[in-house]
Amino acid sequence: MALQLAGGIQGTCKGYLQTYHRQQSDNHSRIISLEVKEDHVYMHLVESAPFNKGSGKMYSGVPGNLVAFACKLSFQRGHEGNVSFISKTQLIEHYEKTLGAMHFGGRVMVIETTSALKLINRYFKNQ
Repeated sequence: MALQLAGGIQGTCKGYLQTYHRQQSDNHSRIISLEVKEDHVYMHLVESAPFNKGSGKMYSGVPGNLVAFACKLSFQRGHEGNVSFISKTQLIEHYEKTLGAMHFGGRVMVIETTSALKLINRYFKNQ
């Protein structure tokens, strides 16, 4: 099923998995794959295009914007903004600082209501 969302975001839904991307010019600059669970939203994938990584990136804040989108979806589904994901080991501390995520154990990260609201207010102020 194809989805068309505000802000040029397009998506597809295959069973339980929802994938969203935003088109920038002729390239996809970002993509997120989400699964709505019984009590939270699980992020399977958050990715920026190669041209949007490192010190020479074209756009800033792309990953944070995608995570804020997941938090927003969690609220819309009645899950109080709760989001979880598996982090690369070297990024755990970075996600704690930049997203307010909690290290739950192993590589599991969780974003709870307070941090979710902060992200939504940062990236979706006027929506």
